[in-house]
Amino acid sequence: MRLHALGCYGGEAPGCHHTSLLVNGHLLLDAGSVTAVLPLDAWSTTPVIRQLKRHVFNGSIWPDFTKIPSGRPILSFHEIRKGQPTRGSASTKS
Repeated sequence: MRLHALGCYGGEAPGCHHTSLLVNGHLLLDAGSVTAVLPLDAWSTTPVIRQLKRHVFNGSIWPDFTKIPSGRPILSFHEIRKGQPTRGSASTKS
């Protein structure tokens, strides 16, 4: 097993983040700092992604993290289609 500590300061301050552990490059155990050190891939069906964009990541409730920061957004949505296997960065989902 390979563990990678992401932000291991024990507290939150500029440049210092809570500890998160990345296990074998695929499983994240997060204590609140993941978006400060890693981009996120969210996998779901089209209707759920549409609702998240419309009602949550809309610049009113939360920023649209698929667009910020410029050049290196921290959130990407990926569609999962019913009945079709989907190849993700970590594993195959079906």
